[in-house]
Amino acid sequence: TSAGSKTATLTITDAHSKKCTITLSGTATTPTYTVTFDANGHGTAPAAQTVSQGSKATQPTAPTATGYTFGGWYKDVNCNTAWNFNTDGVTEDLILYAKWTINSHNVTWKANGGNWSGSTNDKVDSYNYGATITKPTDPTRTGYNFAGWSPNFIANTTMPDEALTYTAQWTINTY
Repeated sequence: TSAGSKTATLTITDAHSKKCTITLSGTATTPTYTVTFDANGHGTAPAAQTVSQGSKATQPTAPTATGYTFGGWYKDVNCNTAWNFNTDGVTEDLILYAKWTINSHNVTWKANGGNWSGSTNDKVDSYNYGATITKPTDPTRTGYNFAGWSPNFIANTTMPDEALTYTAQWTINTY
């Protein structure tokens, strides 16, 4: 039955030619369903949508979360089956789950004239957002004392959502 107002009239005539007329009227409606968005532990979920049966949900603005990249909306909490807003029709109440990938960035350690066991190459380590950064062994430089890193490296520093560079600082030996 399609949506809209409907009227039905039934007339019954008995054996004595008496008529009885019954008129029924009502409004048929298309079922609606709720599409709920679950941010899956990061960012803020968009508002739920009410969608008519068989219609398509509107793709909301992608949520954001520091340290993570949004990867789409999925039908299951483990994010195995993607929801396609262009083709998937809504046929029941459902929850769509946000998929997230943790961001990874490089930490570059510059020897600044020093070396690590003879290598003057920068050391580059990759860390996921929030991971604890481990500094390398201090570089060495003939005629100088290692004086730390710039910016100052603090033990137990966690990886921010951006790349970092630390440069060795030196003080000249005095004899």
